[in-house]
Amino acid sequence: MCAKRKGYIVKVEYEVESKIPLYKFDIETRDGKVWEVECTVETSRITEVEEEVKADDPRFSSQVKISEKTAIATALARHPGKVMEVEYGLESHGSATYEVDIEEDDTEEVMVEIDATTGKITGIGYENYQIGVHRF
Repeated sequence: MCAKRKGYIVKVEYEVESKIPLYKFDIETRDGKVWEVECTVETSRITEVEEEVKADDPRFSSQVKISEKTAIATALARHPGKVMEVEYGLESHGSATYEVDIEEDDTEEVMVEIDATTGKITGIGYENYQIGVHRF
């Protein structure tokens, strides 16, 4: 899958989701798209590939049933803190998601992924470190 996403790594994160340590690479391709490729630390097995998009991308906005504000409220209800960033993604199977990065009171950063159609939390990960840019 990585071979299909040739480009420049613009951000690397180390995160733990469901007790599984992961690396997340944001890869910017020559056409300007940004892909998040997630793989396990221990085996390098790719567990997820999603395209990062803008909120007004028709492929994203056509699926949205809950607002960004509602997604943020859902994330903060589970993990109170300060919202650092919201990203919009299209999963490899096509569904739209919000990723809400929250700095909790203990300064730990948590990522809460929310399905943009159902409003359900689909993933929670604790970020240990990041190298590279934030896209605000």
